[in-house]
Amino acid sequence: MTLPYTSKFYSNGAIFDSFGDLNQKYISYYIEGDMLYYLFEQNNCLGINLKTEEIISVRILPPQDLVSDEEPIDINCKTIVSKNGNVYGFDGYHAKIFRDEYVLYKRGNAEIWRESLDHSSKDLLLSSTSEIRDFIIDDDDNFYVLHTKSKITKFNKYREKIYTLTNEESSLSGIIPNASFIKLDIVREYNESGINFYPIILGNNTDERHFLAKLNESSLTFENVKLIDSYGIYENESSNKRLNYNLTNYDYLKHNFKNKKSIIFKTRLKNIYNNRNILDLEIPVDISSFKNGEHHFIFRLNTIKGKIDIFVDGSLYESIDFPKADFSFQDITQESFVVGTTYFHNNITLPQYLKQPKNYMLNNCSIKNFKLFDKAISNDEIKFLLIENYGASDLVASLPAGHRNEIEQIERTFSVNTPGNKSNKINIIIKNSNINNDIIKQNVKNIILEKINKILPVGVTVNDVVFKNTNIK
Repeated sequence: MTLPYTSKFYSNGAIFDSFGDLNQKYISYYIEGDMLYYLFEQNNCLGINLKTEEIISVRILPPQDLVSDEEPIDINCKTIVSKNGNVYGFDGYHAKIFRDEYVLYKRGNAEIWRESLDHSSKDLLLSSTSEIRDFIIDDDDNFYVLHTKSKITKFNKYREKIYTLTNEESSLSGIIPNASFIKLDIVREYNESGINFYPIILGNNTDERHFLAKLNESSLTFENVKLIDSYGIYENESSNKRLNYNLTNYDYLKHNFKNKKSIIFKTRLKNIYNNRNILDLEIPVDISSFKNGEHHFIFRLNTIKGKIDIFVDGSLYESIDFPKADFSFQDITQESFVVGTTYFHNNITLPQYLKQPKNYMLNNCSIKNFKLFDKAISNDEIKFLLIENYGASDLVASLPAGHRNEIEQIERTFSVNTPGNKSNKINIIIKNSNINNDIIKQNVKNIILEKINKILPVGVTVNDVVFKNTNIK
């Protein structure tokens, strides 16, 4: 089975994907996770696993057309989307998943339709008196529509127009006269102040040379306009010469890397004896319900047992198993460890690679007491680290003469006479501590024996410190 020919090249951040022709010509493609799906004529679809390079035939769910009293027939699709491994086809272009249950797509030259994933309903969402070249939806469900060759219109989620910006009415006309717009996308950028969003456009001048520009929505002007070393013009979807220009892939990022209040632990290891055997895991920890303040995290990787554990504040949050010993021969202490930003390659972070040191960094928390071990620590050691970080909780001392929950300046007074059965030796019983490590037990015992003499009544000595686990609390 032969893959379709795709010629990709890069130009100052813009990625150009050529509709080439080797043995097969694809109509549309879609990426979900590690799967790349190609749509061909007659609703044929191939799926390629980007990790294993395995190629499979995929059945898509297309819309159907009713022809008089005959059985419904499948409509030949022009675009596809994928959700949870299921591929859906649609009779339009530039399909984008909307609110997880609908798909928006361009139909004809001047209409944007909304259709449910299962094709049970559809309706016209927006229409234009001029050709719609491209559209995008941001995280707040605002619509950005690029129409004619030089207009951008923004609608809110109720489809009320917010503004229309044209080349002639903006500062762009003085920089690039008669500019023509080709592609619209959105930048999602992390910097010192947090996360920012802004639209960008790809266009061309009268010499067909491409340019990139940022749209400032506050002043309704174009900024950072820059000519790049590539050439091309806009062709509609039916043209054989059409090029599909990908700028920031915002729609893909929006659905695959949603903004969540979470801390993500990522692991990527490669079997040194089989370079196709790759461990690539992400474990998100939801922090939306966390109280403000310090929290304790432990990531434990045991390549011998084939297990990854995440502990949050001393409790097991999630555990994942993987094939035992596949990665045990790799010295992971010689690999890269990155905290608070995105790793790129070869011990280089993404901010370093992009030469933007103040961007793409964690900026709303701090890290302290960072420790790195060369072996998988035990559960008891994890509890000890938690105690070391937060400090031990108050001791509860049960003595013959009463019960106190603090240990400072305990005084004993007896009216008339001391009890006739008074003992000068006592046992201290620690109940339900869940401490199983003998070394830790001995350390606790030594500390108690050292401190207890300061608070014991005169003549009373400690016989022993005993650890007991019971069901009585």
